[in-house]
Amino acid sequence: MDTNIMQPAATRFIFLVEDDPIFQLLHQKLIQKLAWNVELLAARNGQEALDLLDKVGTSDMRALVLLDINMPICDGWQFLNQLNSKFYKESVQVAVVSSSTDHVDRQNASKYKNVIDYLVKPIKAADLEIIWNEPSFQEFWK
Repeated sequence: MDTNIMQPAATRFIFLVEDDPIFQLLHQKLIQKLAWNVELLAARNGQEALDLLDKVGTSDMRALVLLDINMPICDGWQFLNQLNSKFYKESVQVAVVSSSTDHVDRQNASKYKNVIDYLVKPIKAADLEIIWNEPSFQEFWK
């Protein structure tokens, strides 16, 4: 019996958390165009995203969450606060994606351990490629 059988790689996800259908569609198309080998999941608010994460979340998964801040039901700040109580929190990194250029929002985002970047809408391929190619992200994504 071969004991050196490779285990399947951890599941990789990109969660697009955006309430504006136009931005959601634009960002979905952008991610699909980049052709990364990930499963793309979309949510319209933070609660939907947390519910999805609860369904697929494991300590072995890796997830990049592209998170809008101003959303109904559960906004981005509430999402980040609730993420801290999840068992899979170490498996999730977040890029805040907002139309806000307010330095206070940037400062608030930087206080969260899981936040790795703050992007201004609409995101561009170059924005995502910078994150993707960052050595610390590549180490996390392994």
